[in-house]
Amino acid sequence: LESHWSSIWEACLSSIQGRGNAKPSEQYAACRVLEACSVVLGEDRDDVVETINGPLKKIVNATGRATQVRSAALRCLAMVHFICGTDCLEEGEDCGSVMDLCEKVGNENYRGEVVSPLLRATALDCWSLLSTTFHDGHIAAGDGFDDDIGVGRGLQLLPLLASCLDSSEVGLRRSAGECVSLIHECRLNLGLDGEEADN
Repeated sequence: LESHWSSIWEACLSSIQGRGNAKPSEQYAACRVLEACSVVLGEDRDDVVETINGPLKKIVNATGRATQVRSAALRCLAMVHFICGTDCLEEGEDCGSVMDLCEKVGNENYRGEVVSPLLRATALDCWSLLSTTFHDGHIAAGDGFDDDIGVGRGLQLLPLLASCLDSSEVGLRRSAGECVSLIHECRLNLGLDGEEADN
């Protein structure tokens, strides 16, 4: 795979970008191929992350694209950062920027459009995966009352998760529930007792 990576990347990118009238099913498949490639290529491959980052973010942001394609692109982006990325990437190109994107896409509206429940659930699943690469304090520290401790990004996400838990869409509720469970576990890992962690 290593020797053919550039050819695979070019073919998948061409399909993802819709060149040659690629159908949504082909674009979806190309995202899944890139996702599988990240597993094979392995860790400490910032070159792969830097190559894939921009084009996949554009697909996720393209509100006119099929939901399945946008979901597959976001899942691929998260997996590439999770497996291949390191802490050496510049801000805006790092794992944190993908979590930012997941938080935005996880909302009911993004870029002036209503976000489908499938894409929202994918965004929350990706957020959960990437949050495991951060220290528990980054996800669940603080309580909003102590100015010395910044509020973890998971705690900031709780209002969104609460609204997702009220959704009629089972997949979205499941994804939100997993996020809440992960945030709670991070709080327990920080040494908070059960009652403090529940707050």
